[in-house]
Amino acid sequence: MSDRRSQRIRQQLRQHPNPRGRHDPVAFHVQIRRVYQPAGESPTAADQHAQLARQLRRQRQGRG
Repeated sequence: MSDRRSQRIRQQLRQHPNPRGRHDPVAFHVQIRRVYQPAGESPTAADQHAQLARQLRRQRQGRG
């Protein structure tokens, strides 16, 4: 039985080789945004948040 199960898993892996590897080029927050953002809605809020984060980072680096 376990043999049959492993065969099925191997087939599935053949169909979808490494669907989400560790070295995924897509960043995690981008995936989340894709999932939770309804189609046709502009991600302005997320972009504003990213801009704020960038500004804060720049200020911190300038001080240091």
